[in-house]
Amino acid sequence: MSTVSKSAIISLSIADFANTDPFGKTNVLGMFADYLGYDPVLKQTTRFSLLAEVLLPVSLCPTEFDFELALTDASGNLFTANDGKAQKPAPLVQIRQRVKLEKPKQDIPSDQHLSLELPLRHTFVIDFPSGLPLNPDTVYCWRLQLDGDADNARLLPFAVA
Repeated sequence: MSTVSKSAIISLSIADFANTDPFGKTNVLGMFADYLGYDPVLKQTTRFSLLAEVLLPVSLCPTEFDFELALTDASGNLFTANDGKAQKPAPLVQIRQRVKLEKPKQDIPSDQHLSLELPLRHTFVIDFPSGLPLNPDTVYCWRLQLDGDADNARLLPFAVA
């Protein structure tokens, strides 16, 4: 277990639409969806966005950590889309990246003091404008883990209606 994964506050949410502007502000519509719609003609879910947020105490920074976001089935196994053509099906969604967080520069006048240190935030938004080829009436789960620490992973179950 890493210090980062043990100290982090992790949140995951599904929304109808989300994006992050150049200043780090996240814009969200229709947040906290537990069910995704399904288009039987296209055989996939309706459009949606996934928001992931990691908050860390500023005392841990500067720091680097591994960020892994994956789509799993209800049993926790990576969900694969098997079209019958691939010899070994690959995970449908598995995103890995190395995140580096620095201490913020202090722009507060020296005569003012903050009673609390604000946490550092890493926000990750992924938009699925065409949905995903998931099965209706099925439960899936988004899993976010830091530094490969499965014990402190954050899980977000959802269903396809």
